[in-house]
Amino acid sequence: MIYDIHTQQAAQDTLFRLTGIPISVWESNIYRERDYEYQDYFVDDMIREYGTNHLPRTYNEMEFVYFHVTTSADGCQAIRKYGILDL
Repeated sequence: MIYDIHTQQAAQDTLFRLTGIPISVWESNIYRERDYEYQDYFVDDMIREYGTNHLPRTYNEMEFVYFHVTTSADGCQAIRKYGILDL
């Protein structure tokens, strides 16, 4: 399973693949988020109520797509030479 959040559309597609909940259902229930102390609790309830829970058992079953945009006065010479050292 690919976990890709580099664009809004990719993030929505990832959310659907992970939960089985169409984005339209998330959008129509987003007002409920304020009723929860933490967003995690809201997501848990949404998955219990609407989802098919396609979540992988471990992170080893996922492929993460990273996208990083940066710039600097020297044209990112350190990144070009050494790569991105941390995220």
